[in-house]
Amino acid sequence: MIVDTKLHSYFERFRSFYIIYFGTILILKEFGPYDFIPKILNTILVVPAGLIGIFFILYDLLQMIKSRKFTYNILLFLFLIIMGISSLLNYHYGLGSNIKILLNESIYLLVIYEFGHNRTQSRYIVDIFSKILIALWFVMVAMSNVMFVLQMQYSVKLPNRFHPLRIGFLENRLFGVFSDPNFAATICLVSIILSCMFLFQKQIKNRIIRIFLYINSLFCLSFILLSGSRTGLVETLAVVFIVGFTLMNQYLVKKEKSMSFSIIMSLILSTIGTGIVFLILSVVKQGLTLIPDFVESLKTETIKNKIRIDNKEKAVNLTRNDVSDSDDLSNGRFGIWKAGFLMFKQNVLFGVGPSREGIVSYAKAFLPETYVAKTGLSLHSFVIHTLAGTGAIGFITFFSFYINKAFTAIKAVFLDKTLYKTVYFYDILIIAAISINAVLSSEIILVNKIGAFIFWLLLGQLVHQYFPKKNSEHRFS
Repeated sequence: MIVDTKLHSYFERFRSFYIIYFGTILILKEFGPYDFIPKILNTILVVPAGLIGIFFILYDLLQMIKSRKFTYNILLFLFLIIMGISSLLNYHYGLGSNIKILLNESIYLLVIYEFGHNRTQSRYIVDIFSKILIALWFVMVAMSNVMFVLQMQYSVKLPNRFHPLRIGFLENRLFGVFSDPNFAATICLVSIILSCMFLFQKQIKNRIIRIFLYINSLFCLSFILLSGSRTGLVETLAVVFIVGFTLMNQYLVKKEKSMSFSIIMSLILSTIGTGIVFLILSVVKQGLTLIPDFVESLKTETIKNKIRIDNKEKAVNLTRNDVSDSDDLSNGRFGIWKAGFLMFKQNVLFGVGPSREGIVSYAKAFLPETYVAKTGLSLHSFVIHTLAGTGAIGFITFFSFYINKAFTAIKAVFLDKTLYKTVYFYDILIIAAISINAVLSSEIILVNKIGAFIFWLLLGQLVHQYFPKKNSEHRFS
């Protein structure tokens, strides 16, 4: 018995290390030039993460058999089974990719999400990972902002990619060192929220670290504005609205105002506040466009040892041609989503296969004229991706889980008077931001990206640690 206890303790320590390792690898994969590293090196970094994750699942299942107690979330486990059925039914279309995404999804739902379940060290590990994310993302965002100031740009066409790899400032938007500026903007917002958590909730005392966190937040905000990501801006404003609503609502509730009055006033004031923030961000964005020409105009006069600064700087154009020259407000998403619905209609129950490669393969075979078949792009929405990839059965199973947890989090925002004082408030903000991104881009589910990792890690912490504490008080389910 003592041996089993020690062995289990070693496994849990190794699991904690694995969480940090896996998350760090996913962060590095967002670095644009990562595509240029040798394939063998990528294999050495990535494959062990997958194998170790599967090993943990087998170990957990063995422990469940011994204890005769199933601890995995039944809906998520059923969703994985449905993914497997869909992969087998569509074995002609990307079977290898479907199996790969099934294994990856198993790690997210059964290892990452479950990490917060009855593990006293989970909060500590999450804090360590958050610091790593802030630090690494700061380096990449700082490099990206420098590229904007110096107006650096580089583009190269890579195989198996519809869009070329773009580095620096191109097409009137900042890509920086990231291959996808929209997704990078989302993680910038996550970094800002985590920085605020360490500043205000944990109240870090070290002055240098506090200054760094403020600078990091400014750099990340700068990237969001310069990236031209409309999704990133919507997420930012949504987070501002949620923060404003929560603080105002809980303030009025403490003042013993009626629930209806508190909600209405909070909605009005937070909407006004969000509008003001939008105007401020618009002004800041315009100010940032002057920096490159301002830096270029700095000329040192050696004769009088003075610095001459031209008064009229030319603003950098941040108008995206793919948006301004198009009548499609969705930037092609409507056409992609239409293809997803067509695939769903052809395979209503179990879909056409969960992976992007499987979906594209199916589209080329049966819907060759669709945008997805021609470009090989993902379905750009976790809603459409889940529907087309796993059918009605998979869609209902997954979103039964998702909506239930979302509703519970919303109840916390309304009812918990001390929520804003806890780390779980910041978890909710991050989960909300990533969820908004997932509606307009493939995220959270059926992908292997840092956004999905953060989502499931924090959601697991929220569900397994915060919700149970508030269950009886607020009748959470």
